[in-house]
Amino acid sequence: MLVDRFPFAVYYKIFKSEIVVYSVLDTRTNHDTINTRPDSL
Repeated sequence: MLVDRFPFAVYYKIFKSEIVVYSVLDTRTNHDTINTRPDSL
């Protein structure tokens, strides 16, 4: 999910009774330095 008002990408998963956030990435950074996203998604 990309946050409209802020320069962040949020990686999350929705379960029956909870939402788990795996990572919040600043999209203003150099994307070449971001190697992988969380494997558990």
